[in-house]
Amino acid sequence: MLAAVLRFYKISEWGFWIDEIYTINRAMGDLESVVIPISTRLISIALSLLGISEFSARFVPGFLGLISIPIYFFPIRKLTDGATALLAVLLLAMAPWHIFWSQNARFYTALMLFYGLAGLCWFIWLEEENSWYLIISMILIGFAMLERGTTLFILPVLIVYLIALMILPVKKPPGLNWRNLATFFTPMILLGVVVVFTTGNHYSFFTKIFGHQHNPIRVTLSVIYDVGLPLFIFAIIGGVYWIYQKNRLGLFLLVGVLVPLVILAVMAPFTQAFSRYVFQTLPFWVILGAMAIKALIDNASNNGKYLVLGVALLLVADSFSQDFLYFNFQNGNREDFKGAFEVIAHDKQPGDLIVSGWPELGSYYLDESVVSSFEIKDEDIVKSENRVWFVVDNRSGFPPRLQSWIEMNSQLIAIRDVSIPGKVMKMRVYLYQPEAP
Repeated sequence: MLAAVLRFYKISEWGFWIDEIYTINRAMGDLESVVIPISTRLISIALSLLGISEFSARFVPGFLGLISIPIYFFPIRKLTDGATALLAVLLLAMAPWHIFWSQNARFYTALMLFYGLAGLCWFIWLEEENSWYLIISMILIGFAMLERGTTLFILPVLIVYLIALMILPVKKPPGLNWRNLATFFTPMILLGVVVVFTTGNHYSFFTKIFGHQHNPIRVTLSVIYDVGLPLFIFAIIGGVYWIYQKNRLGLFLLVGVLVPLVILAVMAPFTQAFSRYVFQTLPFWVILGAMAIKALIDNASNNGKYLVLGVALLLVADSFSQDFLYFNFQNGNREDFKGAFEVIAHDKQPGDLIVSGWPELGSYYLDESVVSSFEIKDEDIVKSENRVWFVVDNRSGFPPRLQSWIEMNSQLIAIRDVSIPGKVMKMRVYLYQPEAP
């Protein structure tokens, strides 16, 4: 119930951002291909039944985010115990990162559901040699691959974990033998190659090499912020503790969170890299955090358990504070295009031109044609003798000359900035009037 409230509260209040428009266009397009992600097919059904709106576009991601809570409880309980499982899904239910993607018309909640379950099922298979868990894991990896190519992070995770099992002084699981490993990795590698080369631009994440370089330190800090600093610290320290205790689950989960993060940081100087590319590892973070707290409780004296309770509340309080800011002051952690275009809709006159770096968003909210900022020049604006509205944000990258001209020759009508820690998402509405001095 808590997860449902947090995922559907204000879900239709936030305006779309450009990636959600891409999802809608894809969902309303040709879905005959067999490699269409499951989330896209489900969003297509929701849009067909409910029409296009913020709620209908985000209903499927929100629902998938919601059902992830009870679904994850059962494999976590199988691997740990009921108390740890309850704490883990509580942390997941309140996780600001998970709430954000549950309120976006994107594929991330589906990817996290498939990816995390696939990893846990693979671990159970290696522990028990139950072939059904291997089959389920392979199917889930296939579903996750359809959602996004970052699913392939799971292969180095599994490889590093197997190497760690071989070199560290931990008891080997029953399934650790060459026959089992060949049974899993051979079809997985083949499936990865087939999926990557049959999905075209959907896997552009792997083709943007030597473009959009990012700072690896900033990327790493972004992941820490999204996970939550208290949870990050508990998970890392807890993982190290479980390795010291020769606990294979702790080792697997620690590898599962660190390997994708290291890969992302290494890739950042050469290609496009965002913290969301490792969002699918979030279940591993919350399980590690829950295991750490449970270990503290088990090892504390009777009076010391109250102190441990305070530590556990720290994780919950951090999530609560971030969720409060998200819903009340940070516009759902996204640019306020909706508010900017509402300003224009209220005051525009017949014949006015509208210019935006994301014309697709303007067309949706104004229900009329919007000109791209890269298709118009200042001299064209002067010649047209029309009033011109500009929606200027700091992500679309207005041509510098045009932006300078706008600031010199237009009136600032509205400021719709959104501030979140470490970043200000600027949004300005300008109006150019030919007769104005």
